[in-house]
Amino acid sequence: METLLASELPAEGGEIALKGKRYVMRDGILRSHSSHSATQAQTQGTYAYLWSKLELEGDARSFQEAWFEQHFPGWRAEVSKLAPAGSRVLDAGCGAGWSALAFFGEHLRNVAYIGADISTALERAAENFRNMAMPGNFVQESLTQLPFSPASFDFIFTPGVLHHTDSVKTSLKQLAELLVPGGKLLLWVYRKQPPLREFADRLIRNHLAKLTDEEAFRDLMPLTRLGDALGRLNVDVDVPEDIPVLGIPKGRINLQRLVYYYFVKTFYNDSLSFERANMQNFDWYRPLNAHTSTLEEVQQWCALAGLTVEWHLTTPSGISALARKK
Repeated sequence: METLLASELPAEGGEIALKGKRYVMRDGILRSHSSHSATQAQTQGTYAYLWSKLELEGDARSFQEAWFEQHFPGWRAEVSKLAPAGSRVLDAGCGAGWSALAFFGEHLRNVAYIGADISTALERAAENFRNMAMPGNFVQESLTQLPFSPASFDFIFTPGVLHHTDSVKTSLKQLAELLVPGGKLLLWVYRKQPPLREFADRLIRNHLAKLTDEEAFRDLMPLTRLGDALGRLNVDVDVPEDIPVLGIPKGRINLQRLVYYYFVKTFYNDSLSFERANMQNFDWYRPLNAHTSTLEEVQQWCALAGLTVEWHLTTPSGISALARKK
């Protein structure tokens, strides 16, 4: 990381000035003294709380890997092509590091990895990397204020992160500036939802905003139990014809999925514990910054950032894209 920062890292407890801001080295993590917007500060607290509760082991790890296969099909075979040996990799919004550990696996030993996150969740990331004897460096900072120079990275990995910043468009542009020409960025963002889902999302999110994290986590439990009850029914319904005003297409669909995609997000996965399922709902509803986007918007923002979209995939929940710096 010293090469990327063009400066020697301070010893534990020491400070350094980077791009006009002060950073301190604490517990082996370079941390900024930056102030953030109210919504980003709330996001910071949300994920510090969430990742403090989450362990990605056993079934939960399988769930994470299955998520990657759903949104980035064939990803295992592509990892070494996306970030060849020796690549400088930025995990923009690394959380506790589990996404990178699941996605890159042993290939992390072949790249220069830096994880960045606004929250103290990256303390868990540093611990998880140490426990698995994986090399890596970590910076606690907002993605829009990272202390790196332009053209510092060959690959930027940011699934499920940009929608939690103040602006997907602005954050994407600023991350793109950190890529070398020909460098690649892999993203996944929330997709714009049907109208009743968007309404329910705002209603629940605004309600939870008045509560503490613990209160919000408890308040979501009845919703999670509803998802569990619907999922365990395991029944399909036939929607006889399109309902354009609600964005509901005709066809056969599982009842839980119908409610989940078109009315209110009630997460269910029979391989996960109730608490883990409730964490999924908390992850969706708790952050005040939780922007949804259309594919057209993502493509436009990539173009404005000097990125060419080489591949994309849209699912009911989100938009995946691989973009290359021109």
